[in-house]
Amino acid sequence: MTLEELLTNLFQEIADAIRYVDGSDQVIKTSEFANRIRNLRKDEILWYSPLMTSSNTPSPYVVTASSSWVQTGNLQRPYYAFDGNKATWWGANLEPNCWIQIDFGSNKTINGLRIRERLNLFSQMPNTMTVYGSNDGATWETIVQYSDMQKDQVPGDYNAYMFGVSVSYRYYRLGGMTTTYGSGNLSGAVSIGEIEFSIS
Repeated sequence: MTLEELLTNLFQEIADAIRYVDGSDQVIKTSEFANRIRNLRKDEILWYSPLMTSSNTPSPYVVTASSSWVQTGNLQRPYYAFDGNKATWWGANLEPNCWIQIDFGSNKTINGLRIRERLNLFSQMPNTMTVYGSNDGATWETIVQYSDMQKDQVPGDYNAYMFGVSVSYRYYRLGGMTTTYGSGNLSGAVSIGEIEFSIS
């Protein structure tokens, strides 16, 4: 059963339960919600994050990065980019062409991703980025490359990057990242608040 079918059945059961309990007009609203799920357009996007609580929790996900910045004793851990918390973020340690990656444990088919900035620090969002995929964590294939990204980014919001094609890999890496925060090593002062994937 597909995710769309599961959601449709779930919300229809909710609608039926409300009708049985009190017959209020809430049943109309909930039924409309069920119909909305049932009639999902193919161009609507389902964004996904594993909501990590550590680098390898929940299993089987594992998040790693090329480096992490330590500021006043606070290690900006890679998994913070996948924890759903606006107040945390991953930051690279002044490392141009830094990377962050996730191991899904098995192949995951995606067709894009979106990134939210570190809280109130838009200038450290990636300005260049290459997305890679791998099935063994050693041999990487380039999926797509982006440049001059900050030109079209919206501060304080998620910024989406669609691939134009669906791909299936176990590992995904966001690499080759630099920012406009400064020159030299400061171009490696990349910070990312959240990363989510578009499931296709």
